[in-house]
Amino acid sequence: MKKKVLVIVCLSLLCFGCGNSKDAAETSLPAESDDTTGDPEDAGSREDFAGEDADLTARDLFADFISGKGTTVVSKDFLSAVNMTEASMNPGDELTVSELESLIQEDEMIGNTAPKVSYAPLNGHDGKLFAMQLLYETDYESVTETMIFKDTGKTLDLLFAIDSWTRRSAMLNEDGVVFDDGSNGAGSHSYVTYAPDQNDVYKKVSDIDEEYYGFSFYDENGNPVEPLNTIMEEAGSGNPKAQDIAYYREIINGKPYYYFLKGSETLTQDTVEYIDKVAKSHDFTFDGKTAADEARSAYEKELGVEDACLNKKEPAWKNL
Repeated sequence: MKKKVLVIVCLSLLCFGCGNSKDAAETSLPAESDDTTGDPEDAGSREDFAGEDADLTARDLFADFISGKGTTVVSKDFLSAVNMTEASMNPGDELTVSELESLIQEDEMIGNTAPKVSYAPLNGHDGKLFAMQLLYETDYESVTETMIFKDTGKTLDLLFAIDSWTRRSAMLNEDGVVFDDGSNGAGSHSYVTYAPDQNDVYKKVSDIDEEYYGFSFYDENGNPVEPLNTIMEEAGSGNPKAQDIAYYREIINGKPYYYFLKGSETLTQDTVEYIDKVAKSHDFTFDGKTAADEARSAYEKELGVEDACLNKKEPAWKNL
């Protein structure tokens, strides 16, 4: 059966980060509002944040955008991790903030729900990266759309988008790194980390799929991953201690790494040797977590995000 991708991708296990410089960006952003109950679609209230007599040429493009006086262009390198809603954002599309909100509201689940809007400047990257969150609280689910933009000096480019809901949490740190953490069930989880490289292009740094005995691995096309699933089943059915093992597939820079770790009980050497023996009978060898850690570290350095991945501090969000 194809595994449902409510997935969830995340960010809890591995992380990344960037530099340090947001003061310049903060000076031109709209002031924080204490009233978050107003209609975000009200053009008048947006203009109040921008200032009726503001010289737009002297303002940064993100402030113009969120105040309703500018547009964003979907980057040619735009990376979408949006799974819940069906908003289609294609490279080259130019949108106002109201058009972007309306696009998301076309989704049947969101309907006419008006979002609560918040924004934040991000560290490093010459103060040119900004984040915006749209919180849609519906009768069925609360969905948060998180988007990251870059002020290129000529255009405000939409670089990245991801959504969150009850079973999926996408945490953004102050350096622009996104930790995507989700659940497909009690014994099935995924963790994905996204980060902007030196050129502010978002890359998937690490993509982890965690499965316990009784659950299965699937590829991007929904096909079972073999012989891994067979090994998990045989090991668990032949040894109760192997039923409390967490198996991992971590994809780093396009290459998968496989390893297993203890669950709630201590992983003994006997259990390790037992699982390795079952794997060998299927001509399969686990890479081990050390190999994955080394590959991830090398890729982080290649992208220039090795320090940012350690940062768990969130941006200074302000309500619009």
